[in-house]
Amino acid sequence: MYFKNKSQLIIVFYSVLFLSITSCKNNEFFSKNILSKSDTTTNISETPPQNKADENDYFLDKNTDTTIKQNEALYERPFCLHSEKPFVSKWSILYPGEQIELPLSPGSIKSYDFIVDWGDGKVEEVKEYGMYGNKSHVYRNPGIYKVTVTGKVGALFNPVNNLSIKNLIEVVNLGDLGYVSLEQAFQEAHNLKSFKGGCTDQVGSMREMFKNAKSLEFANFSSFNTEKVTTMAGMFIGNLKLVSLDLSTFDTSEVSSMYDMFNSMESLSELNVSSFDTSNVNSMTGMFSGLKSLKSLDLTHFNTQNVRRMDKMFSKSSKLEFLDLESFNTSQVQTMSNMFSETLSLRGIYLLNFDTSNVKDMDKLFYKAASIEYLDLNHFLVKQIPITNFTSIFQGTENLKYLKIDSWKMEKSNFFPYESFDLIH
Repeated sequence: MYFKNKSQLIIVFYSVLFLSITSCKNNEFFSKNILSKSDTTTNISETPPQNKADENDYFLDKNTDTTIKQNEALYERPFCLHSEKPFVSKWSILYPGEQIELPLSPGSIKSYDFIVDWGDGKVEEVKEYGMYGNKSHVYRNPGIYKVTVTGKVGALFNPVNNLSIKNLIEVVNLGDLGYVSLEQAFQEAHNLKSFKGGCTDQVGSMREMFKNAKSLEFANFSSFNTEKVTTMAGMFIGNLKLVSLDLSTFDTSEVSSMYDMFNSMESLSELNVSSFDTSNVNSMTGMFSGLKSLKSLDLTHFNTQNVRRMDKMFSKSSKLEFLDLESFNTSQVQTMSNMFSETLSLRGIYLLNFDTSNVKDMDKLFYKAASIEYLDLNHFLVKQIPITNFTSIFQGTENLKYLKIDSWKMEKSNFFPYESFDLIH
């Protein structure tokens, strides 16, 4: 090109420079906005749900009477900004052709959107709608396989007829799959030995989560956020191997049911529930029943103002030696039957603040509490209790040396063969 003068040359030079800069900026904008958006759509863990007709759907948890709204916003917001990890578990396959089935919840979540790596070279993308979303896999060879699930699941639930749960031996990490329920997630996982927590920020139910997971020996719940959980009933019932359980990080301020929570944990010798806020709990039936290795239990911080059931609360915890229940507000309690029955080693109970004005059943309250020597129950109000509901109240208290029940004003009879006595002085 020929330029007549230097001015034309300068104009052309700056024009080319301007076009080059503009082109670079457009490319930068394209890479940052267009390409980045394209990348996110391939990531299942960030893909929004496709079925917008489900925005107003909900499911009713019949066991906890809790209605949990399921909408698109629930899936769009991050559940755990600190986590976003896959659910990693290990399964033991004993023979060729054995099948396992993931413990997914039928009906409670309208859709799944996840990728599962079965650990044998097969990877599947799962997007299932409708009532049944359980996903199974058949292994050709015996061995231990690591199964990794990434994406969105919403709820784990193991039906009692899923016998393959016996093959689960370890939860390496519960991960973050957008859980809203872990109810009965690992029930009947008889060979599960180790569990490490994940993201539970949005979980509403942990009822019977580890029911009869009788081989569980190690559990780390330090990452659990339980601030939205409303029921922990039967959470650890039937566990036979756990020796120590530290739940000091649990927020139980919304929990209304703790019945059978630790029932029959026969090997448990250390239990830390120091953080428990029990102000909303209405049932503690069998909560600490059958703890055959536990010698001490600190419940001095328990707020029981709304509890209505305390039946079998400590029954068959045969090594407990002393219970300080001074903080207990029992003004709403309606049943105390078998509350301390078969606590064979229990020597002392602090009950001076017990209010029994609403109690309707006190039968076998101290049945076979064979080591108790002193009971002053003069402050107990019993006139509202049918005689048939406390006839065996002291049966089997063979070492009782002092009993004070003068205020009860009940004559000794075949129906009530007890009266105040003092063998100490």
